[in-house]
Amino acid sequence: MKTNSNLQVVEERAETITSTEELIRQEELIPQDELIRQKAYDLWTLRGCPLGSPDEDWFRAEVELNAELKLGKPPATKSQAA
Repeated sequence: MKTNSNLQVVEERAETITSTEELIRQEELIPQDELIRQKAYDLWTLRGCPLGSPDEDWFRAEVELNAELKLGKPPATKSQAA
């Protein structure tokens, strides 16, 4: 019985480690607020600087930056080039 108990502890620890590793990977894919801000600004200026849509640009910037990071591309913004 003790062997069963030890095996269960090892399996639980392995699950915890896997969960932690997954969280770390997810954290690495989340763009920093500054990158999102720069990308959102670029998107806003490309749309002609309309009033009343900052959430739309912020959300689109997050989506685009996450896609770039998942593909292994370095995040690119026009603001950084200037």
